[in-house]
Amino acid sequence: EIDQDSKLRYIVAQSGTGNNAEFGNSVEVSYRGFLLDGTEFDSSDGRGPLTFVVGRGDVIRGWDIGFQKLNIGSQALLLIPSEL
Repeated sequence: EIDQDSKLRYIVAQSGTGNNAEFGNSVEVSYRGFLLDGTEFDSSDGRGPLTFVVGRGDVIRGWDIGFQKLNIGSQALLLIPSEL
């Protein structure tokens, strides 16, 4: 799917059972970040999940937008444009 306003794309691999995360919710995520050529540039592996408040600007804007599209407990791929 695609968020028309931001052009962020997201593919849900496994849908969660909770409500969608909303602005102001605290979320905990395990993640791996890749460039389009497949190079991994960041990961929570070995550090444990990252906790942040959605919409507060603590993370890249693509995460603030993308995690509001996902149910709590989901596993997804976010394709985030560089401007986000």
